[in-house]
Parts: sequence; structure tokens; C-alpha cells
Amino acid sequence: MELEVVSTRDFDRAWTPSDPIRKGTAELDDGTEFITIDFDPKLGYRMWCEQAGRYLIHPSGERVVCAPGRLAMWGWQRFLIGQVLPLTAAVRGYEMLNASAVSLGGRAVAFLGDSAAGKTSLATNMLLQGAEFMADDAIALEARDGHVLAHPGPPVAAVRHAEVDRLSQAERRRLGVSMASNPKEVLFRISRYSGATPLGAMYFIDRTSPESRVEFEPITDPLLLISSTFNFVHRPPQGLANLLDVSARIAATAGVFHVMSPPEMGASALSAEIKRHAEALPASELPR
Repeated sequence: MELEVVSTRDFDRAWTPSDPIRKGTAELDDGTEFITIDFDPKLGYRMWCEQAGRYLIHPSGERVVCAPGRLAMWGWQRFLIGQVLPLTAAVRGYEMLNASAVSLGGRAVAFLGDSAAGKTSLATNMLLQGAEFMADDAIALEARDGHVLAHPGPPVAAVRHAEVDRLSQAERRRLGVSMASNPKEVLFRISRYSGATPLGAMYFIDRTSPESRVEFEPITDPLLLISSTFNFVHRPPQGLANLLDVSARIAATAGVFHVMSPPEMGASALSAEIKRHAEALPASELPR
């Protein structure tokens, strides 16, 4: 994929849509739009964010043009990584899941759940326990050769301050290089990083269990997988069929589990429990 950085003036000159379609928006509490996504069949997708800038994804997904906004470099690049690149991957035909992931024993292990589930914390703690990092917030999936291949995101993780504060200096160095921070999180460039890996297991995290121990419950309903898609914008005519196919293959070839954990359990302890569970899965439950 080619990435080109241009000025706002040059970007606006190039964005001359003939038949634009508004695909999505995000609004502040007062109703003000701060993100818009427009599509033109010839030019592709234009993503606009008030502070992060303007981004144009070519219809093939092979090229992205960006005109950074007012944010510092790490800020607009965070938007690029977290919003633009996942849409670009979807345009290129991959299915995107809202998940963090690591590579463990040659298989990808993905963590899904709501924003309070601590998906990134689980991935970074499992990295400290010997796994390799794959994705912070979104992972690209591809049906190939009878299994599902997980493609990694950029080697960058946004770790909440509370989780960073729990790590020792040695653990922070093992995690990677701290690049920037904001009031919510610290951005790390991850040191241990894995490439494309067959998907071995997926864990839907529930941190509200009243029980004192972690429980794992197998999931067989592919509808839960379908509802976890990261992409609600790019849906070509064959898109739903592809999503159904990938979801069915995941259910057939990977271990998919609901993880119920007490809310007081930390990410380090929970990731250790999940690591033990994933390593103990019979070979028959993992893709060959």
C-alpha cells in the first residue's frame, strides 16, 4: 500500500467527486459533526476529522492520501492507524474485527469485548508472558486454504495509564518504546511483533462475572462473530456473503469462547489464565 502526505490545499483540489455518497458520521454531544465519511465511485472514500485532517482511500485500497490536521504527529497518525487503515483493509477485501490479538505458538489469539473489557491490556500482558503482538484495536481476517488467516495491524499499542503504572520499568522496556501520551493512554511502539498467522482462538471478554474464578464457555453461534465486525461502512454486494463465510470458517476451525472474569481480576492474571487455556486446546480444535 502507498501512503502519500499532501497539503490541505492539494487534497481539496484532488477531491472533486461527481456523485458523492455520505457513508457515515460521528457527532459530539451537541450534535456537531467531527468525523464524516464520503464515497465517490471514481475517487474512493474521503474521511474527514476536524482535528486529525483529511484522508482519501483509493477505490482499490492500494493508495491512501492524507492531509494532516491540527493534531500533533502522533495524534493524526493514531487516527490513521485506528480509523483509516482498517477501512483501507476492508476495501482490499479483508474482514475487520474490533479486537486485539497476539500470536501464541504459531496461532493467532484474538480478544473481543466492549471498551471496558481491556482488550489491549490483555494483548500487551500476554506479550510480556511470551506471546508476540499482532493488533491493538482491529485485526484483518482472510479465508484461505480451509482456515482463517489473521493479518496484523501496525506495531503500535495505546495502553491506558493505569495499566502502564502497574508495569515495572523492565516490563515497559520489554513492551517497547514509549512514543507519546495523552490524558487517557500511552502510545508504545511494540518490540515483539508477529506477521500473518492462522487464527487459533477467539475470546469474548466479560469482566462482570460474580464468580471468583475465570470460566470459559464454548461459543458455536456465528452471529456473535458477525456482530463484532469493525467495518460498517464498506459493504459491496458480495460483502455480506464474505462476512458470513469468514464467520462460519472461524466457528468451524478455531476455538471460540466466552470468558467470564470477576471485575477485580487484573489484566496480568486474566491474560495468564487465557494463555493457559489457549495452550491447552486440543489440536483438533485448532486449524491445521
